[in-house]
Amino acid sequence: MFRIRKKIILIAVLVLIVSNITCVAYAGQYLRRGDYGPEVVNLQEQLRQLGYLAAQATGFWGPLTAAAVTRLQADYHLTPDGIIGPLTQNLLLRLVQKPKGGGHLASGDGRSR
Repeated sequence: MFRIRKKIILIAVLVLIVSNITCVAYAGQYLRRGDYGPEVVNLQEQLRQLGYLAAQATGFWGPLTAAAVTRLQADYHLTPDGIIGPLTQNLLLRLVQKPKGGGHLASGDGRSR
């Protein structure tokens, strides 16, 4: 009986450790309102380049940046949740790298972020 409890506790601890590591690694891929730093400056500059943000890049994600991200997502048929996840980031990269006068960019697939 004692060995079974010991194994269950060990498995529970390992599950907690792995899930915490996964959450930390996963959270780094997302940007959202309240974030700040060079990643937000880069995002704001991309949004300005695309005409979604008129304000200067400050590095702080406030209401203007959130509104710009939501408009971008809605325009390209992504879930307008105001969060920069993998789908929105890929969209931004494609839009920013798109050559001037190029063809129409295909719409998103409708999934979130």
